Amino acid sequence: LANCEGKTLSAKSTLDVQATGLAGLPADATGVIVNITATDTTASSYLTAAPAGTTSTAQAAGATQPVTPVLAWAQGETVSGLAIVPVGTGGQISLYNDSGSADLIVDVVGWAVPSGT
Repeated sequence: LANCEGKTLSAKSTLDVQATGLAGLPADATGVIVNITATDTTASSYLTAAPAGTTSTAQAAGATQPVTPVLAWAQGETVSGLAIVPVGTGGQISLYNDSGSADLIVDVVGWAVPSGT
C-alpha cells in the first residue's frame, strides 16, 4: 500500500491501513484480498484483520470478543498469509496485534467492488 510508514505494531494495538483510492485500488472497493506478513516478532502472538471501525478496534480497547486470527506466530518467526477483508470506515482495514510487537507488510493482491461497477 502506498501509505507505508515503517511503524512497528505493539501489543494490544490496532493499525488502520488505507486500502482504497491508492495505487490503482478503486475508491468504491468493498473488500480487499491482502497478503500480510509479520516479521521481527518479539513474542508469540496473533493478528486479526477487520473493517476499520469494527472488531479489531474494539479488541484494542479491551473488549472480549471471539477472535479469528489471520496470522499466528511464535516469537522470532516471520509468517505470512492471505486474507479477504471487508473495507470499513474511510476505506480502511484494521489490523490488531495481541502480544509483543511485530513489523507488518501488507500487499493488496485483489479487491471486490459493488455489483455493476
